[in-house]
Amino acid sequence: MLYFKSQPKDLTPIKSGVVFTVGSTEVCDIEVEIIDCSSDSVVATKVIRAVDSAEIDIAPYITGVERMLPKQGDRCTLEPLQVGLYKIAVSSDVWREESNEVRISCNNYDVQSGSICSTMPLSRTIGAEECDDICFVVEPQSRVQVIISSDSGSKSRLDLVSQTGVVQLHIAAAEFSPFAESLEVAIYVDNNLEQMLIYTIEPQYRGSVQVAWIAQSGMPERYSFPVTVSKSVVAERKTLFKSRAEQSRVECKSTKRIVLRSHSLTDDMAERVSTIVCSPKVWLVLGGELVEASVLESETVCYNFGKAASCQFTFEYGAEEVVL
Repeated sequence: MLYFKSQPKDLTPIKSGVVFTVGSTEVCDIEVEIIDCSSDSVVATKVIRAVDSAEIDIAPYITGVERMLPKQGDRCTLEPLQVGLYKIAVSSDVWREESNEVRISCNNYDVQSGSICSTMPLSRTIGAEECDDICFVVEPQSRVQVIISSDSGSKSRLDLVSQTGVVQLHIAAAEFSPFAESLEVAIYVDNNLEQMLIYTIEPQYRGSVQVAWIAQSGMPERYSFPVTVSKSVVAERKTLFKSRAEQSRVECKSTKRIVLRSHSLTDDMAERVSTIVCSPKVWLVLGGELVEASVLESETVCYNFGKAASCQFTFEYGAEEVVL
């Protein structure tokens, strides 16, 4: 007889392994099928020989999980995120058992229903023309309602029945400016208040640049750097060939660099912002558009004894190649 000793929880982080433990009342060969429930297809099979217990990690076989990315737009939206849905079937000569279905998302840490996947505080600041993105987890088939209220009296109501249980809330301060100075974001699940976020809307000063990045949680975060320390262009020229008539072809590669610095931060906030340095994906919001960038530092100081905490980064973006 085959049976499951343990099964992974819903939304188990892929990086920690999605492990099923199978037991048998006698030593036998166990055939394993890894099944993608969204297409009802077998994505992989394996045979474990002569065992009475086995651990099966399906993480290497999981594909098609949608990565939540930052968005731009001047209207607030609430949209579902696609998740993976997997199970396994184990069989021997006379027994066959199927596991429960497990939802797989792009979270890097354990999450619970009703939680926000974010490393930033629930009280935040946002520029009058800036955006923010929130990932929220609920039980599948739950009704999610979001009421965004401004201190100027305007409101935005968003409603969604989540089939997958993972939703992306996009906050656009421009929908409420120029008169609003704060936003209150109330998230209800099946008519119960689950989370509340408070945004303070700040004027956008010249030189202020918002940065978005994929945080250690696996979800996007944002922070607005108020100070542009410098901007520069780095170019590299290479002569491809030179003819007898003294005509030449020159290749020029160039990138732009910008150095951004925060104001004084609490030690806790400085640590949160400093995770930009180890992010796999970073964007600058320039001219209202998300522009992919890379961080040149491999280290950032978020605490310095006797000095106020702040963060400074050099970002490279806008690579161009011209041949003349």
